[in-house]
Amino acid sequence: MPDAAAAHTKAGAKAFMAYFWRVVNYAETTGDVKALKSTFVKGCGACEGGLAGIRAIYRNGGHVTGGQGTVVAGAVLLSYAGPFVLADLKVTLKTSSQRVDYPGTVKDSVRPGAVVHDMFHLSATDGDAWRVAQFEVIG
Repeated sequence: MPDAAAAHTKAGAKAFMAYFWRVVNYAETTGDVKALKSTFVKGCGACEGGLAGIRAIYRNGGHVTGGQGTVVAGAVLLSYAGPFVLADLKVTLKTSSQRVDYPGTVKDSVRPGAVVHDMFHLSATDGDAWRVAQFEVIG
C-alpha cells in the first residue's frame, strides 16, 4: 500500500481507494486474493462476496479477462469517533469490458465497459490503515 493511502485524511482515503481498485484488478486477473483480503474488514458482505466469486472462478480453472476498474472521481466525507476515523466516499468508477470464462460447460459471461457510481464506507483506527467496511453500487 502506498504511504499516501495510510494518511487518515481525505487525500489518504482517495489514495486508498485507488490502491483498492488496483488490488481488485490484480485479484480478478490472477485469482490471487491475498492482498485483496487485507483491504477490507471482516463482515463486509459485498467484499466477502466478491472475494468468494473470484475464488470460485479460479478454483476450477476459470479466468477473467478485462474488467479493469479505475477511479475517475470521488467525494469524501470524514468523521471521527474516538479512536476511529470513518470515511464515506462516493466514487465514480470506469470499467473496461470483461469476459469471465467459467470452468467446465457453464456459459461464460461478457459485460460491456461501464461507468458506475459506488458508495464506499472506510474505517481506520489510530495507527491502522484504511479498510473497506462496506460498499454498494448506487448507480
